[in-house]
Parts: sequence; C-alpha cells; structure tokens
Amino acid sequence: MIVLATGQKQLDEYLKEQLDSKVSVDYLEGIEYAVYSYHTKVLIFSEFIPIIAPIPDQNQRYQAILKVLETVRNNNVRVILLTTLDAPHWFLGKCVSLGIYDIIMGDSKINGEVIPSFFYNPSTKEQAVALLKSIETQKEVQTSPIIHPTEKEKTVIAQDKEEEQINNLMLKGVQDTLTLQKEDSFPNLIVSVGNEENVQVKELSPSTIENEEDTIDENKNEIIEKNNSTKNTTPFDRNKKKKIHILGDQKIIGFWGQTPGLGNRTLSQTFATIAANRGAEVLYVEMNYFTSSFAITSGLSHDKKNFYQYMLQFIENEDVDIEPYIANANEINLSKKRLRKTIEKIPKNLDFLTLPKGFEESNFPDEINQKSFMKYFMRNLRSSRYDLIVLNLPPYLQHMFAFPIMLEIDYVFNVMTLHPARILGFNQLKEKLSKTPLNMENFKTIINMVPKEIDKDKADNLIQDTSLFIVPFDNERSVHELDLNIGSPAINEAVGAYLEELGLRAEHLLEDPKKKRRLISFGS
Repeated sequence: MIVLATGQKQLDEYLKEQLDSKVSVDYLEGIEYAVYSYHTKVLIFSEFIPIIAPIPDQNQRYQAILKVLETVRNNNVRVILLTTLDAPHWFLGKCVSLGIYDIIMGDSKINGEVIPSFFYNPSTKEQAVALLKSIETQKEVQTSPIIHPTEKEKTVIAQDKEEEQINNLMLKGVQDTLTLQKEDSFPNLIVSVGNEENVQVKELSPSTIENEEDTIDENKNEIIEKNNSTKNTTPFDRNKKKKIHILGDQKIIGFWGQTPGLGNRTLSQTFATIAANRGAEVLYVEMNYFTSSFAITSGLSHDKKNFYQYMLQFIENEDVDIEPYIANANEINLSKKRLRKTIEKIPKNLDFLTLPKGFEESNFPDEINQKSFMKYFMRNLRSSRYDLIVLNLPPYLQHMFAFPIMLEIDYVFNVMTLHPARILGFNQLKEKLSKTPLNMENFKTIINMVPKEIDKDKADNLIQDTSLFIVPFDNERSVHELDLNIGSPAINEAVGAYLEELGLRAEHLLEDPKKKRRLISFGS
C-alpha cells in the first residue's frame, strides 16, 4: 500500500493514477495512523504538508517532521522525501541516517513526473550521501532531482556530529521529538511487578543540582544498568473481577489545550477530585511531562509508584501491569504538618499515576515504542477498576501522548480562553481536526477564565460553538494554589455544577457504591 502525504491535492491525484495509490493524508498528524491502518509499504512525503497545530519555529517544525518519519521508518516503510535546497543540512542528514535515500529536491511545486522514476528506481545510500555533499558545497547550484555520483563515497555522515547538533537544540529549549523507537515484536512472556519490592526505581535528580547536563547523562546510564540487572518473571493474573461502575460505563477523559497556560492542569485535577468526592473511583494520570507539576501543586509524590517508573519498566517488559505504579494519598508519608493537612483533603477513592517530584522534560525515556505503548497502556486503563480516568495531555498534538491518545479515549475536553488568538486558533483547529479520524462529537470545549460579566451564551457566541461549560476567572486562584489546594471555590462550583448534571451530586457521596449511576452524554 502506498500512502501519499504531499500536502498538494493536485499532486496527490496525479500520483494516485500513476502509482495506483488510494490513500492520501492531509496533515502531518494523520500519517502514523494511516501507516498503521493500511499496512503501508511506501510513504511519499513532502515537507510542505500542513500541521494541525502550527509551529512557528522552523527548527521545531523540522523536528516534528523527523519524529513522524522515525516512527514510519521503524515500521520498515520506505520513504520518498520531497524537499527543497532550503531544508537544514542537519535535517537532511538525519533523514539519511534513518534510511531515507530517495530525496527529491525542488521548489514548493515538485514536478510530479519525477516521483514515479524514484519509485521504480530506488536510490542508494551512497547516492543520498553524495547529494548532501553536493548541497553543502554548492548551495547556489540548482540541484538535479536525480543524482549520479561519479565515484563511490568512502564515508557517511558522522553520527556524533548529528547528535551534537540535536543536543544543542535541546539545550536551547527546543522540543525533543526525535525519539528513536525500536520496533520489536511483542513478547510472549507475561511479566509481573506485583510486589512493590520488585518495582525498579530510578531516583530523579533535584532540579536545583549543579552540572545538570552531566546529571542527566548519569541518570540515563543508571536506568540502563538497573533495567539490565533486574527482570521480573512472575506472571500476574489479568482475570481480575471487574466491579460495577457507579457511573454505568467506565469513561476515559483527556484534558487538552492548544498552548500551555490555559488551565487544563487545574481543571483536570479539580474534575477528578470532585468526581471522587461524589463517589466515583477515579484515576488521575499526568501525561504532560513538558510541564509536570502535580507533585508541586498537590504535595503528592511517590518514589516508586509513579508514571516515570512505569515507563521505565515498560521499556524492559511491554506487558507490565500498571497497578503497582498507581499511588494513593494514604501511601504518602509526610512529616510536615501542612502537607499532612493537604492529604486529608484528598478523597480516599482518588488514585494517581503521575510524575514524581524532581522530574524534568529531559528525563523522558526516549526508548519508548509508541505503537506498543499505545496498545498495552490503553489495555491497562480499559481493564482497570476505575469509574473515571482523567488524563492531563501535553499541548503538542504531534506528541505520542497527545493526538494518538485522543484517538483512543472516550472524550477530549479542549480547554481554551476568550483571548482573540485562542478563539482564532480554536476555529482553525476544529476545521483541521474534522478531517482527521478523531470523532468530533466527543471533542468538547471548556472555556476557562471567563470574565464575570460574560455568561455562557455570550461566551459560546464569541467562539461560535457550544461549550460544555464555562469557568469564571478567579483572581484568588494563586492564593489557593500556594496553600496546595486543588482548584478554588469559584472553579469548584463551576466544575461541580457540571458533574451534577451528569448525575454526580454532592448528596450522593458514597451513599451506595454498588448502585449504578450512568454517566450521561457529554453535551451535543
């Protein structure tokens, strides 16, 4: 199967006729889904393909593209790359190192007649390296799409130089989306980490420690040593008796916002806490590792039971049970009186799978295989005992914890504000998402930080859509956050009113855990 991802409809239609292809993708975020769904053998990809979530910085855009291409290549898919002379040399070099040798150079309107020639006559690694050398030494020369080098190259691009360039970008704060995923076959062995003593633990370095770069390297080496030294081989029982959900069916909801700072972290924690206070068994999962803050804002952090340790164990044993890594407030031992009072406010039936104190973006384990993780992680969540699972997702759609997760869960709660830029971005986002496999009926919007003089009807009119509910701006929110309180009276009232519409009323607090309460539809 051939998948077309050129970003140019006329070119796609031409190639469909020439190459007998039936599948085309309109956006970068849809490529991985198409590759998995159609057992793709060849991807014809152009760097001009649109991205649903705009990335103004060009280096970040090329990194987002590389992240997708790495995943595609790890599935043994041949890639024909359409690019230009303006493409960064480090980007082209990384493509070649991934095994992408069919590189067609041109302007924004690639000559479609050249592509079938590449399709039926694959380029070699030596030809690709020669093309890079030609570009590097003769920037002003118009490069021919097909390169026939006069002599065989004796060397290839130095991997150390490429890695140094990528690391420099990471240190400047550029999002690291270049996780090379190892596509291994699923193991037949079912592995257990049922006892807490068996859970492999990697302690994080405090964010204030000196020589941060050396510390990160040492952390990664320790992770490798621990994973190689200990393997759990006791099978665990997957045939757990499922409870009767008081909400009817289990629901998995992901809170997401287009940019950081929109309040999806606060709203997701508040939503989970109030639902638990009203009788539901709730699991809160912190997946936004770019700005992990649950441990700081709640005072809750467990060294062994956390999302980071689960990811590390997953790298070693993909079919690992998630249960040993889920924590509860009662398991947190605190000496400070202030923190003990905080824990007393946390509902007993609210569990959390979050990132530990001291976790930083650079600690994210690059070795995670996206396809395998999605399979086993979602299976773990679906088979769990929880009535409600609340996920806090990262804002970058192209990340494996964002759009791919959205496709698998029941509802996406999009958090936005009434800032003009957010409204414009929201309308553009809806149009683009409607062309993806995402079920837009389950894509709901919450308008946060709404001025008091604006009611829901006015807010809906401004965004030209019907919101799930609105949350008023609370100028005292920072005070409550400093006291380690989840939410605030104003925020809690708005979220609580919506949960009451769903059948979770305050007077139903744990009145009958065996009685079913159906979680009704999340709006129209």
